Amino acid sequence: MFGSVDYFTNFLKAGIMNNFGLSSSCSIQDQYTQLKTEIMKTAERQFEQEAYLQNLEKAYLNVKIEIFGSEDEKRQ
Repeated sequence: MFGSVDYFTNFLKAGIMNNFGLSSSCSIQDQYTQLKTEIMKTAERQFEQEAYLQNLEKAYLNVKIEIFGSEDEKRQ
């Protein structure tokens, strides 16, 4: 469902996987910006927009940690 953490996580991961097969790639930051713009245009209510943006942020951080690891892991 659009707006959920799972939706945004899957979108970001799919974009990363698509980069392996495409001649031109799109960074995870570009995908984040694209989703943020889409939320700003489509969310009908302020509370809905805020919830979607929070979910996008959670998904973005989760994907980054999954790919690059967390700061705590790097220190060990």
